[in-house]
Amino acid sequence: MFIERVLKRPASLCVLLLAFCTLAAYPFVEMGGNDDFSYVRSAKALAETGHIVFFGWSSAMLGWQLALGALFIKLFGFSFIVTRVSILLVALCLTFLLQRTFVRLGLTETNAAFATLTLVLSPLFIPLSFSFMSDIPGLFAIVLCLYLCLRAIEASRPSQTSAWLIAAAVSSALLGTARQTGWLGVLVIVPSACWLLRRRRLSIIPITFAWLLCALFIFAALDWFGHQMYTTAESLNGIGVDREHLVNIATAGLRGLLEAALFLSPIFIAYALPFLKTRNRWVYLSLTGVVVFCTLLWLRPHSYWVETVLAPASSGIGNYVTPNGILELPAIGNRPVVLNFAVRLVITVVSYFAAFAFVVLLITPDRQVKGPDAMASELSWQQLFLLIGPFTLAYCAFLAIRVFSGVMFDRYLLPMLVVLAVVAVRFYQERINPRLPRTCFAVLFLFAAFGVAGIHDMFATDRARLAAIEQLRAAGIPRTAFYAGFAYDGWTQIDAQGHIDVSDIHTPTGISHLATSKFALCSYWVARYYPAIKPQYVISYDDFSCGDPQNTFAPVPYRLWLPPFSGAIYSRSVSHTLLSQSGN
Repeated sequence: MFIERVLKRPASLCVLLLAFCTLAAYPFVEMGGNDDFSYVRSAKALAETGHIVFFGWSSAMLGWQLALGALFIKLFGFSFIVTRVSILLVALCLTFLLQRTFVRLGLTETNAAFATLTLVLSPLFIPLSFSFMSDIPGLFAIVLCLYLCLRAIEASRPSQTSAWLIAAAVSSALLGTARQTGWLGVLVIVPSACWLLRRRRLSIIPITFAWLLCALFIFAALDWFGHQMYTTAESLNGIGVDREHLVNIATAGLRGLLEAALFLSPIFIAYALPFLKTRNRWVYLSLTGVVVFCTLLWLRPHSYWVETVLAPASSGIGNYVTPNGILELPAIGNRPVVLNFAVRLVITVVSYFAAFAFVVLLITPDRQVKGPDAMASELSWQQLFLLIGPFTLAYCAFLAIRVFSGVMFDRYLLPMLVVLAVVAVRFYQERINPRLPRTCFAVLFLFAAFGVAGIHDMFATDRARLAAIEQLRAAGIPRTAFYAGFAYDGWTQIDAQGHIDVSDIHTPTGISHLATSKFALCSYWVARYYPAIKPQYVISYDDFSCGDPQNTFAPVPYRLWLPPFSGAIYSRSVSHTLLSQSGN
């Protein structure tokens, strides 16, 4: 009876699928992942002292996310797993909310569930759902605000409409403290909903008063955050605008568009067959483009621009989906390649062709092949664009700033993927066919399988890295005498000196002591942030990237679900020559 009830509730089914896929990957290891080592440290400090403390590696406010993590630490004791479980619960709530929001935005129950699964079972979302990063809490703030605004639009009485709008503003103001982009809800989505409802008899004074209070709260929160020690202020000061920088900006912007096409391929692939059936000049042009594209890439597979256009993006720092698997972070050695050139070429062609088909059919509505029983939504397209259009423009401006500053990661695309998913699925069900083709489900299965396997491999590698670390510690080597990877070394630096110096950090003296060494040991460029570590040993993905070892421990093997299906973590001593060259 339970299974039967779940199957009748697509939102509940989406929640169960996310929980199953996440836990099936066995994502358990007592070590930081990406920036969450610093966030977990702040949650630990809040649980122990009752004060919010930052440690020099945070430009996000974290807010209620820290309170949630501290609560779980108080209840279950401290561990990385405990804090990540708190975010998993948020991700599960977000999944349910996404499906219900998609339904209210005009999608059928089945199509809304598919759009939800495309987002939450992607290899981008699943690793974030079991991490203490702030991306999931930030997206939750935006989606909840949008959902409450939709409830306001559906409300029949003015008092109910006003109550929903006030709830949307307050929720966005409070939940946006985890990640400041969440405040786009109260600052953009709520005013858009009010404009959409301008002809109703609303309680203007309470709504305006609540909105002003929320705006004042945001200003006070930003002012408070600006006075906290060891926080990072993001700015564009000191960024030169030259030819090389402009090229990098264009490249990052292009990669953002291409990555969006990749992550929404399970939806965009629905447009491929209807596009081919039109048999117009765009079809022949696109097929010619595919042939030329494949030929150029095959003739020059090692060119710089090849890594720019192939999907997924080549191992950029902080990218979650890369040719080397899930979450590529600064470390010593060469990580095994998971997606070789041929596989990436196929993924790229399919993703780009499907996205191109969607764009062509979207801008040529007079040539659509309308399916039978097409259903029109109560929320018109005009209302939809008035509600989410301003938010989309505002978030694109945020992304443009990130691109200009040179810090653009694929996880920043999550809110835009929500918007694009709504437009793509709704357009398909209204203009082509109410039901998505089976091809979409096949592609979704492949994406989910890669995500689950990739996350398993990421944590399997981290568990092997932790076992190698324990070998060194058992031999009496202190933490400050070896490099073990970005997140582990960050925790070591905080233990040793209390914080991490980064650019534009807010310190009690107003001075950052960031090292300016020109050389980095074994190309480990983040070593400049960890001056407390004086390496005698390094932990590496291979046994040759750091020169000939003088002394090594036994390698720690690990098994993978994706090619090459196995690997090992190496612990090795560092020669005095390398140390002198690196400036350590």
